[in-house]
Amino acid sequence: MLGLMGSADSDFPIHDRVRRASLFPRRLQMTHRYALAIYRLRKFIRSHSIDVLVIVESSLALFAIPAGIGFSTRLICWEHFNFLVDVGRKKRTLARHLAALFSDDVVTLTERDQSIWRRKTLARANICAIANPSAKLPFERIYPEKSKTVLAVGRLSYQKGFDILIESWAHVVKRNICGDWKLVIVGSGELQQEIERQIQESGLRSSVSIRPATIDINSEYDHAAIVCCSSRYEGLPMVLIEAQQHGVPVVSFDIDTGPREIIVDNETGVLVPAGDPAALADALCALMLDESRRREMSTNAVLNGARFDTDVIMERWCRLLALPSPASGLTARGAV
Repeated sequence: MLGLMGSADSDFPIHDRVRRASLFPRRLQMTHRYALAIYRLRKFIRSHSIDVLVIVESSLALFAIPAGIGFSTRLICWEHFNFLVDVGRKKRTLARHLAALFSDDVVTLTERDQSIWRRKTLARANICAIANPSAKLPFERIYPEKSKTVLAVGRLSYQKGFDILIESWAHVVKRNICGDWKLVIVGSGELQQEIERQIQESGLRSSVSIRPATIDINSEYDHAAIVCCSSRYEGLPMVLIEAQQHGVPVVSFDIDTGPREIIVDNETGVLVPAGDPAALADALCALMLDESRRREMSTNAVLNGARFDTDVIMERWCRLLALPSPASGLTARGAV
């Protein structure tokens, strides 16, 4: 596992057979170190006899493509956004077009994004869709039927649309039909003060709370009756995958990529028009008032979530890499 810059440490447990390194040990401005980064990556590829180089996020193609010239290393670009979003970085758009031309493979998170890559680029690479995995729960999920908590999870940023969610929740409260239901937002980020101010000014302090981001997110799902996703854009929202595996019904905006390939509309959750706070409120209220529907969706969600189990997704990666199944116990060398 090779990082471009900064510490190679992780907040999550990593298998002891995974070796970690970084091209630059400290975070630096890369504008004047571009050539040096390519040199160091070429040196790493050569010295470690790398057979397969997987870049996690398409903008790294700007480094990986020139670094791989002259080597037989297979280059896989693993995109974690979606093609229609560049977050104001035009270099990311350039990198995607170069990745489509010069990578061996491009892996998108959704079939929708796969089709966009094929339509928008002069693709010579093999473009395929493989979702992110989520570990199967080690216990049987019991849906908390009496819970009155709507859970939203994510970084407190523009992307996640919590400002729209607060506006929607104000609609819910004004209707005065959902009793003592609460909205719990779990996350940290640059917009926390703005979101807290919006909650205060909307008179929602008694029904909305913000909790800091946590690694132990499972306990939040365990107590949630509904999970709500108000994102403006996503690649493939892990929150929705985790919610389905925990058997929590979901209400989500039907944005360009992600939710529609996770949620089975009206069976495991509800999709509503993107960016529409009133429609989001309508869907939330309807589900909050219908306990039997939530129970049925919970059962369906668990079955649907099995598509994203780690073993299932690993099999797809093994087929792409022409590797033995993980169940065989064999391992590959020379990949990073």
